[in-house]
Amino acid sequence: MKRKYLYIGLAVLVAILVGIIAYYNIANKDRWYNNTTINGIDVSGLTLQQSKDKIQKSLDGYTLTIKGRNNGTMTIDGDDINYKATVSKKIENAFSDAHKGISFPFKSYSYSLVHDVTYNASKLANVIKKSELVKGSKTYKVRAPRPVYIAYSTSKKSYQVNDAEPGNTIDTDGLTKAVVKSFKSVSKTLDISTSKYNSCYKTAKETASRSELQNRLAAYNNKGLRYITWTIAEGHTETMTPDDIAKMLYWANGKVAVNDEKLQAYVEKLCLKYKTVGQKRTYTSHTGKKLSTTEGDYGWRVDYAKAIAQARQAMNKAIPQDSTDAYVKDQSEDNIKAVTLKYDIPWYSKSTYKINWNNFKDDWDQKNYTEVDLGAQMVYVFRNGKVAYSTPCISGKPVPGRKTTTGAFFIKEHQMNRTLIGENYQTPVKYWVRITWTGTGFHAAPWQSWGSWSPSYYKSRGSHGCINLSMGSAAKMYSITKYGEMVFMHY
Repeated sequence: MKRKYLYIGLAVLVAILVGIIAYYNIANKDRWYNNTTINGIDVSGLTLQQSKDKIQKSLDGYTLTIKGRNNGTMTIDGDDINYKATVSKKIENAFSDAHKGISFPFKSYSYSLVHDVTYNASKLANVIKKSELVKGSKTYKVRAPRPVYIAYSTSKKSYQVNDAEPGNTIDTDGLTKAVVKSFKSVSKTLDISTSKYNSCYKTAKETASRSELQNRLAAYNNKGLRYITWTIAEGHTETMTPDDIAKMLYWANGKVAVNDEKLQAYVEKLCLKYKTVGQKRTYTSHTGKKLSTTEGDYGWRVDYAKAIAQARQAMNKAIPQDSTDAYVKDQSEDNIKAVTLKYDIPWYSKSTYKINWNNFKDDWDQKNYTEVDLGAQMVYVFRNGKVAYSTPCISGKPVPGRKTTTGAFFIKEHQMNRTLIGENYQTPVKYWVRITWTGTGFHAAPWQSWGSWSPSYYKSRGSHGCINLSMGSAAKMYSITKYGEMVFMHY
C-alpha cells in the first residue's frame, strides 16, 4: 500500500515539473530564455527585437581600451575611425536554435556573435601609429626586445649571461589584427599584456648559441675585469675600475671591443680634474685693485695624448685567464692586484707653488709673485703680500709679432748669459729669466736709452716681446725671483 502511494507521489511530482517546464517554454516562445547572454550582454526575457535594440545601443558610441605591457594604455574612439557596427543577422539563427528544443529554467546560454562592422582602415592605422603604445612618452618608455645577453653586474663585480627581455615594442600588424577582432566582437577592452597576445609585440632574434655566449662571457670578463691606476703624486692615485670599463665595452667582429670615444671621454675628464692651467686667477695689483685672468700657462696640466695612449695600452694588454677567473670567484686584495695595471700620470706641466688636495686649484703663492703692468711699463715684485721691489721696463712693440703676451705664467729658468735668436736678429743678453716657452722673459737691455724712458717709450722702441730691463734692474730680478713663481702680465 505504501509503495502505491509513493508511486502516485512521484507521478504527481513529475507531472508538476513537466507542467512547469512546458509553461516555461510556452511563456518564452517569443523571448530569450533566462540566463542568456550575447557577447556578454544580458538579453534574458527580451524579445528578439528588444535584444537587437539593446545590443545595437551597446554598439553605438563604441570605444576600445587597450592595456599593454608595462602598464601602457591606449583608447580607440569609434568616431575617430568611422566605426559602425550593426547587429549580426546571425542573431536570428541563434534565437531560432534556442527555441528548437526544450529549455530548462535554470540552464545558462551564452552566444558569441561576430557583428557586421565597418571602419576606416587608414584612420585606424594612423591612430595606432600615433599612440603612446607605439611612440612612447615621457612617462611610458618603449623598449626594444633583447635576446639573451651579457652584461656587467655591479653586485657580482663580473659579467653575467642574462635572460632575454621581451621589451614592449609594438608589432603594428599584430596589434591591428587583435584590434579588428575586438571590433567584430564589440569587445570594450583588450589586454595585450598577456602571453595570448605576444603577436602584438616584436620579438628579438637570438644572435648566439648558449655555448657561444659562454665563450663571449669569458672574453668579456678577461677584457673588462681590470683596474688601471695612475699615480698622481705620492699617496694619491686615480683608478679606472671594472665598473667604469663596463660602460665602454661592446661585441664586434667576433671579439670584445672598446669604444674609443668613451675611453677618451674618461681620460679627458681625468685630465680636466687636475688641470689648473687656464682657470680664472684673481690677484691684487700694486694699486690694491683686484685683477683677474684666465690666460697663460701657469698651473697643472696632464699630457692628454700620453694619458690616452696609456689607457689604450692598458686596455689591450693581455691578462692571464687564471687571474681573471680567480677575480671572478673572489675579489680579494691579492686578486685585484693581479688584474691591476699601473702608470704614472704623464704631466705636461706641473711647475706650481704647491698642491692642495682639498682644493687642487689652490696652487699658487698669493703673497709672493710678480706683476708686470704693461700699460704703465712697470714691474712689481711682491713679497709677503707687499711690493718689495719695482722697476721700469720696456715690453714688446705693439705691432703684430712683437706685442708682449698677457696672462699668468711661471718662471721657467734663470740663465746668466743667453743669446736670443729671432727672424732677423741674434742678441746676447745677461740675466735671462724665462717667462714663456715661446721666448718671452726678463733680461738686461743696455742698448735701450733708459734716461729717455717713459710709459709710452715701448710704442716706438719696444722689444720683440721680452721685458727689457736696465742692467741693475735685470740683476735684481735675476736674484729676487724664483723658479716656478707666478708672473702676471696685463695691460
